[in-house]
Amino acid sequence: MNADEIIRSAEKEGCALSVENGYLKGSKQIPSRLMESLKANKQSIIEYLSRDSKARAAGFMVGVPGELYTLSVSRRADIFIEQINGVWTAYRSTYITGRPVNAYSKTIATGETLDYVLMKAKGYLQYIDRFRQRKRK
Repeated sequence: MNADEIIRSAEKEGCALSVENGYLKGSKQIPSRLMESLKANKQSIIEYLSRDSKARAAGFMVGVPGELYTLSVSRRADIFIEQINGVWTAYRSTYITGRPVNAYSKTIATGETLDYVLMKAKGYLQYIDRFRQRKRK
């Protein structure tokens, strides 16, 4: 089983897993049949659960835990970070009022780790802030 499957199995048993100070915690007693899988995949589970807190710290909202994060840049633009087939992608979607689909999409970064793509997305947000500040002057 991979980290996602183990977390979902624990949730089906009524045990919510979380990370506190780098340690894996369960909301109640973890079923013994899952304990072996938890021990064998402990580090990958901790990394999986830490994704959401890293994204929140960068200002993103959690769309789908461990898989999709979003941030509104303006009334017409959003930044999304998502994992598809093991690859993380950050992109900006721009919308036109009255149209149901995005008018423009720009890929910010693509990579194997959330940390890398999140770093690139933060850099893009800093670029936007600098651009807005220059525009105000």
